[in-house]
Amino acid sequence: MAVMEEKNYVELRSEEVQEILGTPPNWLVRWGTTVVLLGFGMMLLAAWFIRYPDVVGAKVVITSSVPPVDVVARADGRISNLLVRDKDAVQENDLLGVLQSTANYQNVMDLDMAVSAWLRSSTDSLRYLTPPRNFVLGEVQADYAVFLQQLENF
Repeated sequence: MAVMEEKNYVELRSEEVQEILGTPPNWLVRWGTTVVLLGFGMMLLAAWFIRYPDVVGAKVVITSSVPPVDVVARADGRISNLLVRDKDAVQENDLLGVLQSTANYQNVMDLDMAVSAWLRSSTDSLRYLTPPRNFVLGEVQADYAVFLQQLENF
């Protein structure tokens, strides 16, 4: 008998559950659908009035197909003059800095410009050339003295 009572109890519960799930009340269907449609309509209305920006500001990093290269000095030493700033664009053969030396940097640059001008001039004009004698050229001083001596003998 206990098995029969248990079977009836399960069937009874199943019918009650089926009744609730099988036919929902009309008011629940009507108002539930209305609430869902109103919620969806409010979201559409909010999306219409709330504008998102077409342009978004952001930081970017641009890379190129030719990446920057590391610069390595040909000799060791301390930097006495740095001629470019960080992130400056430089061209090939630009002077980036000057290493500490016994030579005066400006004297070396003046001598370089003078030699370039002498190379462009004719051989006859070298007779009237008067190079400066008070340059402080450091390691190049001995070679410059030999040049001055050769120029006097010319």
